[in-house]
Formats: sequence, structure tokens, C-alpha cells
Amino acid sequence: MMKKMTYNFANRKVRIFLATDLLDHLTETYQTTHEGFIIADEKVPKHALDKLKNHYDIKHTIRIPSGDGSKSLSHYEAIIDVMVEKEFTKATTIFAVGGGMIADLCGFIASTYYRGVHLVHIPTTLLSMVDASIGGKTALNFQPYKNIIGTFYQPKAILIDPNLLDTLPKRHFNNGFAEIIKIALVKDAKFFDDLLHDRLILEDIITRAIELKGAIVEEDTFDKSVRHLLNYGHSIAHALESHYGTTYLHGECVAYGIKQMSEGKPYYKDLLTVLKRYQLDLDIPYKKEALFKHILHDKKRSKNILSIALVDEPGKGYIKDIAVETFIDYL
Repeated sequence: MMKKMTYNFANRKVRIFLATDLLDHLTETYQTTHEGFIIADEKVPKHALDKLKNHYDIKHTIRIPSGDGSKSLSHYEAIIDVMVEKEFTKATTIFAVGGGMIADLCGFIASTYYRGVHLVHIPTTLLSMVDASIGGKTALNFQPYKNIIGTFYQPKAILIDPNLLDTLPKRHFNNGFAEIIKIALVKDAKFFDDLLHDRLILEDIITRAIELKGAIVEEDTFDKSVRHLLNYGHSIAHALESHYGTTYLHGECVAYGIKQMSEGKPYYKDLLTVLKRYQLDLDIPYKKEALFKHILHDKKRSKNILSIALVDEPGKGYIKDIAVETFIDYL
């Protein structure tokens, strides 16, 4: 059965469609007469792109190398060159097919080409289905700094087919559960308990994670207040990603960040149980001083104040402003 969700993010309507075999039922989802441009991760199966080409007026397809390194100014420029060469206009829809890297990169491209063209996300990783494609954040990395360039830009639609996860390597599948565990901790105690006791099927897990994030983004689309809750564990995670490059996946770093921020809390042992189920209970070595240098470039920093998310008990996350230099105590 097709699940349809609609959210108003800063008065821009975003429609989300979720169903097993969704790519075989595209007539029930997003419709457009625009010419299409597919930007896909190089690892996306060809048959998935063929289904899009059979339904939409796709004028060109480009494949992007996998990995966060592709979220760069050089790749951005190369894709804009292609769009200009192919004479894409304002009447173009970009179909972003891939994981979080593709969502961030394509969102930035869509938001800046002719000051905005239509965008449709087709996430192929669990992390992108529950997080990266939801909420309109776009990003590029710059030098060693994670997501330091970006905009807010909402897609017209998000098409989610859990069947696309069938070919995802186990490590990358588990990677997505870090964001699911995070949002359960900050917003929904029952959801966290369901994850702890493994009560839900995957489609219901994806749906609940989307519902929780969607509600937060509706309340605070431009990340001024309550949306900071979604940053739980992320200050440490982004610092680790900047420090180690591509050694660890985003979800692995988020899981480590959550674990660090949760140490000593009453739910800590339950958290470790859930993390271990998805091979996310990692020990990542680092020197505090080296990692702290990256915290100074955290997007939630304003002058000498860093806004962080904290959770004392599941479902009751809150925001606290601290002096930047005191964050080293969490490392």
C-alpha cells in the first residue's frame, strides 16, 4: 500500500510517497511535464534509472562517484557545466538518485541553477530515506570542513522505495539506523523502546522516523530553534568526519557522538544494546585537542556560544547553549 505524507516546510508543500515497489507505480506519485535530468550515485542499479526514464522525460543522466568527497565545489562546477551545455532551463526537474551525498549535492545544484529548479529526491540508502532527503538542507564540503557551504531548498517530492535497499551493503544499511536511533531518543520514547525490543518492520521504522523529522522541520524549517534537536551527537560526528575523512561513515560517527553525549544517562545501557544490534557501537580513537579544532567550525556555533542537543531521558531532548570551550568536556 502506498503511504502518502504531505508537509508544509515554510509554506512550501513537500509530498512524500513510500511503498515497496514504488518505482513500478510511478503514475501514483509525482507527475511533471518538465524535462528531466538524473544525477545518480554511480552505484545505483541501472534498472532503477531505467524505470525513471520509462516514466519521465529524461534528457540526460550523469553518474557521480560514491563517497562524501563528491560533495565538492569541483563536482558542483562540473555538473553546472553539463547543465549549461545541455541547455537546461528553469523548466527542468533534477531527479536526485542516491544517498546523503547525492541529496546534499543535488539540493545545492537545484537551489542555485537559475536561482531554483524543481527537485525530486529518490533516496537509495536508509540514511537518506529517513534523514538526508527530508527537510531541505543542502550542502557542500570545503577543504576538510563538513557541510560548511549550503542552502535551504525543498524538493517537490520524495519517492521512497524500500526495495532499493536490497542491494545496499550491510555496513551502509546499518549506517542509516544511527539517525533513526537519534530521532527516537530526542523525540519519541515509545519509538526508542520499540527499537530496543525490535518490534517494528522496516517500513514502519522508516515511516515513523520521517513523521518525527517532518514535524520538527514544519515547526522550524530554517534551523533556528527546535530543529537543533536533530543535531544530537552531530557536533562530535562532524568533527570526526572532518578529522578522519572517509574512514568512517556518517552514521558511524553520529552513533559515536550519541554515545558520547549519552554517557552516564539512565538509558545508556539500552542505547548500547540498540547500537550493537546494528554494529554501531564503535570505538573511534582521537586526541581531544585535535578533534576540538574542528568543533570551532561547527555550524551551531555563534561567536563563543555553541548550541547543543541533550537527552536526559528518551523522548525528551532539549537544547542548551554552552561556551564553545566547555564542549571539550564532552569529548
